[in-house]
Amino acid sequence: MIKRLVHNVVSYFVGMFFISMIFSVIGFFADLFSGNDDQKKAIDKQEKNVVSSASLFKKYNSWYDNLSTNKGYDGTFTVRQSDYYQSKYYRNNDGSNVNTYTAFYSNLIGNDIEKLDLVLDELERIALKNNLTRHQFANVIVSFVQDIPYSLLIPQDCQSSYYSSEIVKDLIDQGFKCHGNEVGGLYSPVEFIKNFHGDCDTRTLFLWSVLSYFNYDVVILNSEFYGHSILGLNQAASGKYKTIYGKRYYAWETTAKGYKLGMIPADCSNMYYWEVAMPSIKNN
Repeated sequence: MIKRLVHNVVSYFVGMFFISMIFSVIGFFADLFSGNDDQKKAIDKQEKNVVSSASLFKKYNSWYDNLSTNKGYDGTFTVRQSDYYQSKYYRNNDGSNVNTYTAFYSNLIGNDIEKLDLVLDELERIALKNNLTRHQFANVIVSFVQDIPYSLLIPQDCQSSYYSSEIVKDLIDQGFKCHGNEVGGLYSPVEFIKNFHGDCDTRTLFLWSVLSYFNYDVVILNSEFYGHSILGLNQAASGKYKTIYGKRYYAWETTAKGYKLGMIPADCSNMYYWEVAMPSIKNN
């Protein structure tokens, strides 16, 4: 995780404009195609999804939602191999050529959002199959991510960081795997699904992308003081929250199972030390 939160107003608005345009384009084409006849939609979808199984990365996962529905869910989460390699290359090169969290996150989301179509389709299938409310759907999505194994991702070498960083040393001593020399200290959303492990801001970046796509009012909150990243969701809850533009964004820990909206670990629960790293598209 990048350790400095440097706020750059220009990068913020440029990044958010780019993200807004991405979602606007997706919405435009969705509306456009909705007016066509059923046959054309079926043909378009068939052409879009005709991909050799050898060119896909697939991960089957089953998990238990103990946040709201108390039910088990399962699905196969898929990304195209070509999309994965392009996303990884972009993060390591053009995407990281910025100096703020907001710009970096905006770049990765803008590059990946359309590549997550198969993942989004699978989540939507789960929601429709189980007749989930919006509150339940958010819990199912977050519990899915909480179930994915945690791993430490750092931009430096793991061995040298073990001796120079107490945080890294503590996590490795607890048995968590360390993956070093990762630009930005995280995975992009597409990389996260392919690798199926990741650290705090890898998770919040993925969740921001997915929840925003499904029209939730969500932010990423980072803390330099705590060295951590959490989600903030503007949805009825109780517990810890951050007020942004007059709205309450309830904190959500995503690295461990069982954390409900409004719950974060006690040792990082002072909301004064949390700042917006990725704002909501609903505040732009």
